[in-house]
Amino acid sequence: MEGKHIDKMTPVVVWASRLSVIATGLAVPLLNNALRQMSSLTGISSTVGIWLLWSIALLCTLVPSSSALTAIRLALPTIFVIVAAAAVAIGISSGVAAALAISLLASLLIFSGDIGDSFVQLAAYGDERRAAIDMLRAQAWGPGVSPGESANTTHVTVADDKGNIVCSTQTINSLFGARFLVPGTGLIPNNYMALFDPRPGKALSVAPGKRITTSQAPLIALRDGKPVYALGMPGGLRIFGSVMQGFLNLVDHGMTLQEAVEAPRLWTQGAAVEVEPAFNATVLDALAKRGHQVAPMPHVGGGMNAIGFNADGSMEGAACWRADGTAIGLGGGLARQGVRFWPDRTRA
Repeated sequence: MEGKHIDKMTPVVVWASRLSVIATGLAVPLLNNALRQMSSLTGISSTVGIWLLWSIALLCTLVPSSSALTAIRLALPTIFVIVAAAAVAIGISSGVAAALAISLLASLLIFSGDIGDSFVQLAAYGDERRAAIDMLRAQAWGPGVSPGESANTTHVTVADDKGNIVCSTQTINSLFGARFLVPGTGLIPNNYMALFDPRPGKALSVAPGKRITTSQAPLIALRDGKPVYALGMPGGLRIFGSVMQGFLNLVDHGMTLQEAVEAPRLWTQGAAVEVEPAFNATVLDALAKRGHQVAPMPHVGGGMNAIGFNADGSMEGAACWRADGTAIGLGGGLARQGVRFWPDRTRA
């Protein structure tokens, strides 16, 4: 989303909003006196005056957004604070007093810098989306801002020349995971503890130090104490069965790393056997003759990626066709000491 005119407005609007918080405390007594004078001159009670002002503020939120109204909308919580504080001052109902606390909280949130900026950006986004609406023609709508990350489980396998290996499967389980951020990190913990049984005495009952079951299966295999393979993948419940098949392809079937991650997979929990398209008719017929119900699937599990470690210290990477993963190697510096490349010149 492009900020357009909003980018220039943001510093002014945010600082004006912060100053309005200070002005709130000064404005309450003035508003209180104004309401009392209005009551004596017009016969309109202070209570009615309070709710008139409140209604005007609410109506402002219904007006179509524009660059000018963005500043007004940011100031609305402050207006609410002023109105509610005046209501309390002249002894109006406790319901308005409660509104004071809510409005004050909203003001503190909006005027905390980054959140104020976000409100401005959201208003600009609304302007852009509204301009695309054609009341005479239906459209296929999608998000105007492309999501930066996948909504699904991801896996990375990383190693360096110092012997460090990271084989990590990342998931938060349900949408928004545990529903809170770890302060200072931007990370959302998963909510896999929801799989525990709250009733005592069961296999999955909550207990101190107990680990919840999970299908995550990042794998680092050693031979004589040294790493030979690291691999993993996303794919929900099908992860551990698929990782096992990939590992067996390497150890028992002698496949290369790329062959092992791309080889066809199958999966079953005792019902139908899910099979990938690469299994030939002979295999499928043999499964059916043994009494299995065969269920052809486009793929079983997600994209596997792996690293193989050779005896000479070199490494090999592989990623399969089931996802958009790619094997890459990163390096830097000179190939060897003293080497220079054109157009670099040897200095005198």
